[in-house]
Amino acid sequence: MIVLNQDQFIAAGALREVYVHPEFHDRCIKVEKNHGGEGGAATLAEIVYFEYLKKTRRQQRFGAIASYHGVVVTSRGLGTVFDLVRDEETGKTSRTLYSEMCKQHNDVEKERHERELRAFKHRLLKDAVLVTDLSPWNICVQRLKGGQIRYFLIDGSGHPNALRYNRFRIFIKMFRQLSHRKLTSYNVLKTYCVDYELSKIHWRGVEE
Repeated sequence: MIVLNQDQFIAAGALREVYVHPEFHDRCIKVEKNHGGEGGAATLAEIVYFEYLKKTRRQQRFGAIASYHGVVVTSRGLGTVFDLVRDEETGKTSRTLYSEMCKQHNDVEKERHERELRAFKHRLLKDAVLVTDLSPWNICVQRLKGGQIRYFLIDGSGHPNALRYNRFRIFIKMFRQLSHRKLTSYNVLKTYCVDYELSKIHWRGVEE
């Protein structure tokens, strides 16, 4: 069993908490906030879906989604293990897209985000993974060497009925989501994040 403590805490959403994996600096563990609560359904759906992808596609690594590394038993219950997105030069945990959009950007930074937003959506469609929550607090902005950035989806994948979707149906569903959500452009995303009260979803993170 893996023991988790507050020194390893990274962030918490409405239903689950995230901790640095004590044995792997580049991985994190997601667990329920309350044992037996609603977060258990999200964890189970995540496990079933990513294990299905691993079995049917032999796929664990993705272009837009943090890589899945299986299931572990922890002192806080069952947990799912994923890549922990860190900035390349500092090694710090990458900030969420929500946090990033609440900052002021110069013209160069705006163009980088606009360009990466388009690239991220393209990678997401290419991954052909069913995603149910593309909220900006479920996306991390990794700072690369040379000042470039890269987005990664860190939560919101999987669905109770995910196994019923083939790749074509997933593509259509994701294309519709990306066409009608706040990720349509930098300006739309910026306005959404600035106007949104993050306290509504009880999200918190140590790097925010």
